Amino acid sequence: MAVSTPEIPRAQDEQTTRHPGLTAQLSLRLGAIFAVLASILFASAGTFRYWQASLCLLVLTASGAAVSFVTLVRNPEVIARRLRTAQRSRSQQALVRAFRPLFFCLLFLPGLDHRLRLTTTITGPVPPALSIAADIVLLAAVIFCGWVFEVNHFADRCLGKQEKQQVIDSGPYGLVRHPLNAASLLGWLVAPLALGSWIALPLFALVIPFYVLRIINEELQLTRELKGYAAYCKRTPFRLIPFVW
Repeated sequence: MAVSTPEIPRAQDEQTTRHPGLTAQLSLRLGAIFAVLASILFASAGTFRYWQASLCLLVLTASGAAVSFVTLVRNPEVIARRLRTAQRSRSQQALVRAFRPLFFCLLFLPGLDHRLRLTTTITGPVPPALSIAADIVLLAAVIFCGWVFEVNHFADRCLGKQEKQQVIDSGPYGLVRHPLNAASLLGWLVAPLALGSWIALPLFALVIPFYVLRIINEELQLTRELKGYAAYCKRTPFRLIPFVW
């Protein structure tokens, strides 16, 4: 979501910027995400001898924690907003509910492939160098998200106009209108390679319609509610992928 041409003043809300439990909340959230991902990957694989999953989890956990805690120090209001889980838009709620089963199924596929050795049998294994390259792309995507959080203090997982929100067209928002979605989608598309699965790769492409529908819905609301957003769309024509869409 795009949000400021001039510098945006940091929020002064004490409950947002100086919440005493914000660090604990963030730590718990990161720990829960790691636990869920590790449980799904290794349970579906039926073994802990799955180096691709171990390396992928290490990259995501280390980089995600680093970006999150740096953002917490520099822009705590961003973390406070990101920790909110309640989606305000009913249409966005419906999209998330509709696609949630797909995302959970996709998390199981690479591990199941590893257990059944489908990729090895049918296509030949994913080269280790390619899995490592995919992990590097995942690392770059997480760092890119950190850049977005640095530029956009209004970055929020919940769609809805916020007080003092302005249109941001600098930094990553000068490249595409939805840089967080672009980084997230890229992560999903390279994840099967990082996890050593050719078989899962085409199925992961099914997440693309989710992002397309989510962005179209979000832009309709932002155009109605956020002053200057329509003009920003004309200045930055690409939503998700430069020179493509």
